[in-house]
Amino acid sequence: IDKESPKVATMESLKTGDKKVYCRCWQSGTFPLCDGAHMEHNKKTGDNVGPLILSGPKKAAPVSEPEPEEPKKLRKRDRIKKFLGL
Repeated sequence: IDKESPKVATMESLKTGDKKVYCRCWQSGTFPLCDGAHMEHNKKTGDNVGPLILSGPKKAAPVSEPEPEEPKKLRKRDRIKKFLGL
């Protein structure tokens, strides 16, 4: 807390594949991170609150070579023309 500032904001950058789970029920023993306390809170109160889940960028899938295309089948008429050299 910075009482000298008119407004305090926190910014967090997540790396590729990282995930953070933040409490929104105010019951977590590890606040501001979620510890699952909302489940008991929801049972007692009938609420349906859950955490805020933030994910960093997903890992890029490996680039694979495209499958070779199968040769197109020639129609019977075209096969005959090819055979006859026409």
